[in-house]
Amino acid sequence: MNNKKIKYFAEHPFQVKLGELNKELKAYKELMQIVQKIEPNATSVSQLEAMLNLKTKFLNAEMSFAAFNLQNEYSKIQDLQKKCRNIESEMLTSKNEFKGSYLKKLEEEFKTYYDDNELQARETLQRIFKEFNELDLKYRAIVSYNNARLGYNPFHNLNI
Repeated sequence: MNNKKIKYFAEHPFQVKLGELNKELKAYKELMQIVQKIEPNATSVSQLEAMLNLKTKFLNAEMSFAAFNLQNEYSKIQDLQKKCRNIESEMLTSKNEFKGSYLKKLEEEFKTYYDDNELQARETLQRIFKEFNELDLKYRAIVSYNNARLGYNPFHNLNI
C-alpha cells in the first residue's frame, strides 16, 4: 500500500493512541525494573514466576512470592500488569522502546488511501480545475454550477 496516495491521516486519534501506549510503556518499564530487581536473569513476569516456583517448589506464584517475603512486589507487579495490557515484548526493542516497524504499523491503522476510481476522478478534476483557472476571468464568470451541473450562467450575456 506504500505506492498508493494517502487520502487522510487521522492525526488526533493516532496521537491519542500513541499517548496511551506511552503511558503503558512507562508502567511496563517500571514492571521490568521490579522483575530485574527480584531476579536479574528473568526477562518477563511469567519467567520470574516460574523461577520462584522452581526455587520454592510451590505451584502458586503468589505463595512463592510470599515465601521470599515479596508480597508488596507481587501486588505491585499485579497492578502494573493491569496498566500495561496492550504492551507486548514483540513491539519493543531491547531497550524497551517501541520498534520503528511497530510505530509504522500503528500509523498505517490511521491512514486512509484513495482507491483507483477516486485517484482517476481526482486527476480528472485537477485537470479540469487547471484548465478552468487558465481561462481569462471574463470567461470564467460565464460558468455557473447549478443542480450538480456545470453550465452557462443564465444571468450572463453570452455574446463572447
